[in-house]
Amino acid sequence: MGQEPLADDQNGALQAHDHRILGPALDLFMFSDYSPGIAAWMPKGMILYNQLLNLIREEYEKRGFDEVRAPLIWNSDLWKKSGHYEHFKSNMFFLESEGQEFALKPMNCPGHCVMMGQRIRSYRELPVRYAEMSPLHRNEPSGSLEGLKRVRSFSQDDAHIFCRPDQMGSEILSNIEFVRYIYAKLGFQFRVELALRPANSIGSDELWKLAEDSLRTAIQKAKLEFKENPGEGAFYGPKIEFHLRDAKDHYWQCGTIQLDFNLPGKDRFNLQYRDQENHLVHPVMIHRAIFGSFERMIACLIEYYKGEFPVWLAPEQVRIIPVHQSHHSYAQAHHLELRGAKIRSSVDLNEENLGPRVKNALDQKIPYIVVVGNKEVVNGSIAVRSRQDAKPRDSNLNELIGIVQAQLK
Repeated sequence: MGQEPLADDQNGALQAHDHRILGPALDLFMFSDYSPGIAAWMPKGMILYNQLLNLIREEYEKRGFDEVRAPLIWNSDLWKKSGHYEHFKSNMFFLESEGQEFALKPMNCPGHCVMMGQRIRSYRELPVRYAEMSPLHRNEPSGSLEGLKRVRSFSQDDAHIFCRPDQMGSEILSNIEFVRYIYAKLGFQFRVELALRPANSIGSDELWKLAEDSLRTAIQKAKLEFKENPGEGAFYGPKIEFHLRDAKDHYWQCGTIQLDFNLPGKDRFNLQYRDQENHLVHPVMIHRAIFGSFERMIACLIEYYKGEFPVWLAPEQVRIIPVHQSHHSYAQAHHLELRGAKIRSSVDLNEENLGPRVKNALDQKIPYIVVVGNKEVVNGSIAVRSRQDAKPRDSNLNELIGIVQAQLK
């Protein structure tokens, strides 16, 4: 999908959804010609980004994933060993240092194989679940770039699970459940596809059949409807793909679960553990991402919610607007109390009239707008307007804190 112009739409519904319009309008991110295809995240965008990061990290703690950080740059010998140099070279960024060729990593799996291979483990130590969320870089053609959905730099909620064959089925199923849990929390429905062996693959027919049959069985056990896509798998293994629909009725692959017998095998990284008979055997490798990339997931969230994020995700949850300069100190005191209650708030000290400032807050799709003037200062109250309210209502700060905190839970 290229960076095509937005389609005409008489009532403006498409434009109202499109993240390329909403994102900059809500001051979430921007793009610059100095770095084409790579987003610059504004403060509000980083809040949204970090909310997703916090969500996934909380789940990692519950589900036994260990976060790691591999180098961003690896010698080309690594990419030759993994097969990416042969099968993915055209999409990689290369650089030279002291006569040696290096590349910015387009994915984390080879680095995690290197880390896993630092020592031979016992079968009792498996599964090992490495998770990483560092930037990746892919040299996408300029014509294929589309806002945050296809970029040249992005971060995945990436994980690689090294397990025994007898653990493989349960690990795949638990990660399907993980994807379903996160997507339900975000409010998404999705469709599932099983991407099968491509023409430029590595590995034996036997291992590919085993991998494809294992993923197919897991999808069926999870009672998910799916379709099969011959030739669409990764060069090292088949994958379950979770697709989300965008504002233009296009589907984008976000989550993925890939089964890989090749990278950990003797012809690639030769990863080993000692089994119950003390024999050295190769683990199975599962590649897994839920968001796919934070960038693409945020694009889908912007379009799904039309910028009206649920309170827990909203970069700015409350905006306080004092009517006059004489009300600034009252507004600031309330702002500090909200901050103390872990509620993201701001104070609009702009000297414009009240009407334009309220309109700006509405345009920014802030969940709660608080106006304070003479009456509120005298009564120790606030006038609160939610996104769903046509008019403000009298309230007090403790009531507002209770409402917001209940929604956060």
